[in-house]
Amino acid sequence: ETVYNFRIADYHTYFVGCAEWGFSVWAHNTCTPAQLAKNRKDGLAFQDDVTAAAGATKAGWMKGQTKTGKPRLTLPDGELPSGALLEVKSGQYVSNSPQLQTQISIGQAKGGPGNVLVVSPNTTVFKPTLGPGGFDHTSANPRVFVFDPVTGTFSPY
Repeated sequence: ETVYNFRIADYHTYFVGCAEWGFSVWAHNTCTPAQLAKNRKDGLAFQDDVTAAAGATKAGWMKGQTKTGKPRLTLPDGELPSGALLEVKSGQYVSNSPQLQTQISIGQAKGGPGNVLVVSPNTTVFKPTLGPGGFDHTSANPRVFVFDPVTGTFSPY
């Protein structure tokens, strides 16, 4: 079987696949240790800004499950004053990962606290994450927000 190695200019993370293939995956370009350290530092700074602006408190480890029913532990980025679980993403893309599926299973369970996803202005959230089975984000019931670190404001995604 042929295997190809390639690099996509300008993007660290990108999506490969389509319905006709029967699968799709996230792919990553290689980063230097310095790039990884900077990405982590920037991501944590964004997370700190969001949790402070939202008035979130630290959350503990929680047990939930993925869409396939696989048990999984997750650590939300915070708990909002309303009790909703907060997850913060500042990367270029957000997909309905096992981590988010687990948090959604907890937040949207009967009697669950709810979920809120906050992303950076340059983040793209893929539809499965937004729709039914994901955050069930709608204009009437927003659950995904964009945080502008310059103004410190939130707006629906």
